[in-house]
Amino acid sequence: MNDEWLDAARNAARHYEASGFSAAWCVGDIARALYFGSTPVDLALAECEGLLEANRGDGAIEASLFETIGSLLALQGRFDEGRQCITRAVELWEERAQPAVAAGATFSLGVLDELHDRLADAAEAMVRGCQASADLGEHAVLSSRAARLAGVLHAQSQADEAREWCEPGRAHAAEWDVHAQALWRSARAKIEARAGNLDVAGELSSQAVALLEPTDALIDRGNVLIDRAEVLRAADEHDEAISAARRAFEVFTEKGTDVPARRARALLEQTTTV
Repeated sequence: MNDEWLDAARNAARHYEASGFSAAWCVGDIARALYFGSTPVDLALAECEGLLEANRGDGAIEASLFETIGSLLALQGRFDEGRQCITRAVELWEERAQPAVAAGATFSLGVLDELHDRLADAAEAMVRGCQASADLGEHAVLSSRAARLAGVLHAQSQADEAREWCEPGRAHAAEWDVHAQALWRSARAKIEARAGNLDVAGELSSQAVALLEPTDALIDRGNVLIDRAEVLRAADEHDEAISAARRAFEVFTEKGTDVPARRARALLEQTTTV
C-alpha cells in the first residue's frame, strides 16, 4: 500500500523534474510514504534529508520535508529537533496561504507531543489541526486525525471528549480507507473497555488489527496492536495481551521506531508480570 505509493510518487517526481516543473507534491508524497510504510526510520530520515538538500529554495518542498523529518526525529526520541522542523513546516505553509496542509503540520506537532508524553499539549495541537480540517471540509483526513485525538483524550481520562471526537472518525471514514476504519475502531475499543463494555471493545480492537495486518503501515499496525493489548488486559485475557504486545514490539522494531518500541516493550513486561 504505502510502498506502492512510494514507487508511484518517485516515478511522478522524475516526470515533473524532466518537464521543468516543481515536484513539490510528489516529493511530499515520497516523504509521507517513507514515514507510513515499511522503510526503516533511519533510512527514511536519510532519504528525506537528502531530498531537502537537493531542493533548497523550493518552499513547498521544504515544508513537506520539514514536517516528515520532524515526525521521523520524534520516533527516535529527538523531540526538540523534531519540533523545530515541524514548526518550520507550519510557518512555510502559512506563508503560502495553504491552510489545509498547515493544519496537517499542526496535527503532526500533536503527534510529536503524544510521543513525548506531553498529552495536554498533544491534545491542544490535535484539536487545532482537527478543527481546521473540519472548517475546511477536509473530511477524508479528519477521520483518521479525530480518531487519533480520541486516543489522546482517552489517555487523559477525558471519556466524554474522547467519545465525542471518535464519532467524526467513524462518520467520515470512507469504506475503502482501512487506515481510518482501523483507527476509529481502535480508539473506540479503548473507550468501551474503560466503560466496562469488554465484548464490544474486544470485537472492535480485533477488527482494527485485522484491517491493518495485511498492510505495510508498520506504525499504525504497531499502534493498534498496543491498543489491542490494553483492551485484552482490561478483560483479564493476559496470554492474548502478551501476544499482542509482543507483536507490537516486533513491528515497531522492524520499523526502527525507538520511542514506540520502548513503550511496547514496557507494556509487554508489565503484562508478563501480572
